[in-house]
Amino acid sequence: MKHLFKVILVAIVILTFCFGLYVLSDQWDAPVLRFLNYTIIGAATGIYSGPHLAPEADKAKYRMTPKKWVLNIVGVVVVAALLAWLIEGRLW
Repeated sequence: MKHLFKVILVAIVILTFCFGLYVLSDQWDAPVLRFLNYTIIGAATGIYSGPHLAPEADKAKYRMTPKKWVLNIVGVVVVAALLAWLIEGRLW
């Protein structure tokens, strides 16, 4: 029961943050914020589901170390900026 509550709470926090980014992207007309919203949802899904869907033998490989957290955050920002630049032709 505690785990389910934690999962629901994390999902609500992520969705609230992404909704805030979406509102700001519309208000400021900033494509990079809109694509950051999409990439955060995708990355959060992958980060959370990776260890839970992995076979028991590979669970240690999917644990998030501080180095992996930093690389994931930088990767999400870079991918969002790249998508905004390629699709919209601008970042802001």
